[in-house]
Amino acid sequence: KLKNKVKPPTVTIFPPSPNECRNQKDKKLRKKTLVCVASGFYPDHVGVVWKINGNEAKDGVATDSAATRVDKFYRITSRLRVPAKDYHTASNTFTCIVNFYDKKGTKPYENSTSEKYLKVTQGAKLSYVVVIIKSCFYGVFVAFLVWKLQVGCYCTIHPTYTYILLPVFAIEKKLTILLTCARWWHHHQALNDY
Repeated sequence: KLKNKVKPPTVTIFPPSPNECRNQKDKKLRKKTLVCVASGFYPDHVGVVWKINGNEAKDGVATDSAATRVDKFYRITSRLRVPAKDYHTASNTFTCIVNFYDKKGTKPYENSTSEKYLKVTQGAKLSYVVVIIKSCFYGVFVAFLVWKLQVGCYCTIHPTYTYILLPVFAIEKKLTILLTCARWWHHHQALNDY
């Protein structure tokens, strides 16, 4: 039966919302809220503790009074509210520890985060997105170039803007076509100067 199956929690820490407390005028009073979610565990015998740099946090901690059942398992949420300056201090580490009783004893399951780690992670994600966008633009440019080379190359050979179509059916011809265009342009310029 399901009630006999013990399943430990998955512990996840969510960073504060970027918009939290922006409307407060006094920066010293600004707070940031970290959210710890322990989910997917059974049975519901858990306790949640927050630590800042290894020291247990007493102030600013708010934990659900009891775990909530979601489908076949349980979930519990805990919040830690800290001054914004403490959260933005790169050396500070915030740890959420979920003490889970698995019928044999209590075992801690934890997750940690810090502003420095979050910045690095978010920066990496942003860089990845930029690389993907650049790759897409490059791909579109190359596809357009290949299409133009397959259709043909237009060269200006006369000041009256006459155009000659040079059919091209292979990319390898690209350099030859460009050189031919340059030679024709030079030749017609020389004739005009003459």
